[in-house]
Amino acid sequence: MVVEVDIKDYYKAFIDNANSDIEKYQEERETNHKLLLSTKEYVSKYILYINHQFGINLKENFPNSWIEEKYCEDEHLTDIIKIGIDDAVGEDRVIILQLLRYSELLKFIHLCDKRIELAKQRSKITPKQYKEYLRKYYMQSVHKALLNGYAYRFSHGIGDVMINYWKYVDGVRSKIVDWAATNKRKKEILEAGLKLYDKDEAEIYKIRGLKYDGIPYVVYKTNKEYYDIEIANCRAFSKANIKFKHANYIPAKFRQKTPDEIANQFNSVDEIAVQDLGIRHKLIVSLEKDPTLYLKYIRNVEAVRQKRGSHTTKNSKKADYE
Repeated sequence: MVVEVDIKDYYKAFIDNANSDIEKYQEERETNHKLLLSTKEYVSKYILYINHQFGINLKENFPNSWIEEKYCEDEHLTDIIKIGIDDAVGEDRVIILQLLRYSELLKFIHLCDKRIELAKQRSKITPKQYKEYLRKYYMQSVHKALLNGYAYRFSHGIGDVMINYWKYVDGVRSKIVDWAATNKRKKEILEAGLKLYDKDEAEIYKIRGLKYDGIPYVVYKTNKEYYDIEIANCRAFSKANIKFKHANYIPAKFRQKTPDEIANQFNSVDEIAVQDLGIRHKLIVSLEKDPTLYLKYIRNVEAVRQKRGSHTTKNSKKADYE
């Protein structure tokens, strides 16, 4: 039985994690705030001594840190305390270290407050917003990395997705339809008032011994190379059990345009990389913009898929994020 997991499940897990983080950070804040109060109680006994011995007037010079009990980066309390630590010995060192502890606890509590606020913001994200964030992340950040020759590493050992440039070992691969050239040829035949070739109709003519006047219009590619978007280095599954598919999304505003026409709308490959397009179509458009881009996808000298090491990310750059 295959368990279906869709974006709704990921969204629920995202919200659950956010709520869990809120509780975790609130507990951490509460624990450290208790430590802060006990530390302050100890330091308060020596507040005049600290001013005399170390020149640190907590009440007058550090009102936010001491009186308000709020972390204030501009007061530089921690930096000032550390100046006197090296020379302090005996009971003086115990006192100054407790003051340092108080300052560090203020900073940590401030960090907890920021984490709580961020987690609360995450918990309020709607399903629509969540879906849009994911779309932007993959359409822009991940696609840009792939188009620049990086391998994007999925977590949990799923593997590295990358664009590869390969050459056919035995030369030109036949019977791959060039749809752009085919449609152009088909249009030319129809505009000339001629008949398009039809296989079934041609068979009937052949049986009857008649001459068939339908004109073949299918044009096949003659390229000696191809591009592959694939996952390599998967540690979670056997390669034989992986079938990687990518959605080749094309929005309405680009559907009636050729790759060359789309490419001419932008100044660089980086601009194309962040457009709302599927990765396969982005690759085609980007190659129109920069024909030398294929050099980033060559994984070995011969650009042959069957060569040893051709699928390892040692031969590709890695993105800085997962």
